[in-house]
Amino acid sequence: MFFVVADVLAGKIIPTLNSSAVSLHFLYETKKSREETYREMVEVMMDSVRNNKLTVAAYYGHPGVLADAPHMAVKLAKAEGFDAQMLPAISAEACLFADIGLDPSTYGCQSYEATAFLLKNKVIDNSSSLILWQVGVLCDLTYGENVPVPEKSMNALREKLYQNYPPKHIITIYEAATIVGCKPRIEQVALIDIVKASLTGISTIYVPPCSDETLDEVFYGKVDLVV
Repeated sequence: MFFVVADVLAGKIIPTLNSSAVSLHFLYETKKSREETYREMVEVMMDSVRNNKLTVAAYYGHPGVLADAPHMAVKLAKAEGFDAQMLPAISAEACLFADIGLDPSTYGCQSYEATAFLLKNKVIDNSSSLILWQVGVLCDLTYGENVPVPEKSMNALREKLYQNYPPKHIITIYEAATIVGCKPRIEQVALIDIVKASLTGISTIYVPPCSDETLDEVFYGKVDLVV
C-alpha cells in the first residue's frame, strides 16, 4: 500500500491499519517540479504492480481531483494489461458545498485550478458560482512548504477577477477540515483585500455570482416547458 496525505496525524494512523503502508511523501523535494514528483510516484507504484503484487494507493481527498499521479498510474496499468480502477472519495469541493451551503445547480458552477485560471483564457460567467483551487500555490509549479504567494501573483489574480467582479464583492476563503472534530476554515473577505489574506496550500476561493441570470429568448421559444 502507498499513500499521500496532507497531515501528520493521518500519516501516523495509516501504517497502524496496514503494516505494508509506505508514504510517498519522501519523493517531494523543495523547489523540485511537482510534475517530476508525480512521475516518480507512478513508477514506484507500477514497480509493485509489475511484480504482481496487489497494490493500493490512498490519496487524501478525492484521488482523481487535483491529483495527476493516480490518473497516470491507472491509465498506465491498464495500458500494460493490468486490472486497475479508481474509487471515488470526498473532495474539498464536496465539503465546500456542504459547509457553505452551496447547491452548484442553482446558478451553475465553474471550477478552475487557480494558476490555470490566471494564465489561460477562460470565459467567466459572473452569474454563476466560481471556485478557484490551490490559490495558496499560485504560479508555483514546484514543491515548497509554507511558502507565501508572491504579492505580484496575487495582484495579477485580483486584477483578472476585477474584469468580472467589483472590488468590494465578498468572496470566501475555504479550507476543508482534514481531521474529524475540527472545523473548516470559512473566511469572507472583499475581493480588494485578497492580497492581504493568509493562504495555505489547501486554500480554495469561492466567488459567488454578482449578476443575475438572463433568459435566452431564442431557445426559450423553441421548447415546450412543462410546469
